[in-house]
Amino acid sequence: MSTNKSNSSGFGRYVLSAVIAALGVISIVASGGGGGELESMWVPNIDPPPYVSVTPSRLTVEQGGTAVFTASAGRTLSPPTFQWRRDGATIAGATGATYTLVGANLGDDGAQFSAEVTASNGTATATGLLQVSRLPGVVYEDSDFPLSNWALASIADPAQNGPKLAVSRSDTGGNPGAFRSITYEMPAGDSSISVFHAAVSATYEPATQGPIYGIDAEMDCKNLDGAGEVSARALLEQAGRRFAAEYRVVCIFGWEKYSVISRRADDFMLVDGTACGTTEACPDFSASGAPIRLGFWTRSRGGSSASPAGTVFQGIDNWKVTVWRK
Repeated sequence: MSTNKSNSSGFGRYVLSAVIAALGVISIVASGGGGGELESMWVPNIDPPPYVSVTPSRLTVEQGGTAVFTASAGRTLSPPTFQWRRDGATIAGATGATYTLVGANLGDDGAQFSAEVTASNGTATATGLLQVSRLPGVVYEDSDFPLSNWALASIADPAQNGPKLAVSRSDTGGNPGAFRSITYEMPAGDSSISVFHAAVSATYEPATQGPIYGIDAEMDCKNLDGAGEVSARALLEQAGRRFAAEYRVVCIFGWEKYSVISRRADDFMLVDGTACGTTEACPDFSASGAPIRLGFWTRSRGGSSASPAGTVFQGIDNWKVTVWRK
């Protein structure tokens, strides 16, 4: 009789589990002592909500210029619909994936434009911030790369018998035309080398040119042979310290665009130089800040202790920085 009772209990659990599965809930069957009692946890079968991002997350334009924000939705279980809002208020007719503001004025400075995406599985919202400058941006750029235009410094790890580099200008093969070519001689094992490229004539002086509202930086980057790992970031030099943008691009075997938009001081991290004091603006974008030299940071890294020795080639083209003033 006891055997039949056990079989009956098992069959009952089977039937109940099947019903639970059909209803879209989760069942938990006790596996420890205590007679094998059935415990159940009922969880609604709910699909995860969609998500949305707005790019850029922060944008600076000159007074009278055009601001464009784009929303990208994902994980939608039906065709998404969009609704844009300004500072929480619905913008009539703004129901596309892109919102454009023509003729931005100083009254638009600080406005937040949010995109709400709706699908059958829910809604999600993301926001972009608009900054409007009364002055045009100060632009520094180089797409020809004569060696005399650039100052160079590097840090190798390990320092002894570690990576070595050479920098040259290639007349052809850029995007298009000439480009800056970096060659890394990497030893066997775990190693890395950081290279700081500072544009000789690209120095912004907050004391005379005004406090900085944000910095846009872009360049094209390429892994010229596909070997090893090479990356690039925007770079600032101020008061004996070097700061790099938090965002980096890992260069691939093909020209790839690197771009950061409206980066503020706290979007840059210290990568070389003395530590910043707890009350120190670092970097300092205010009118009392020291001159800032602009450039870019490249890096090559050996992956592990088993990495073989080899040569890695990297290219940089179409470097451009725009400094926006408050």
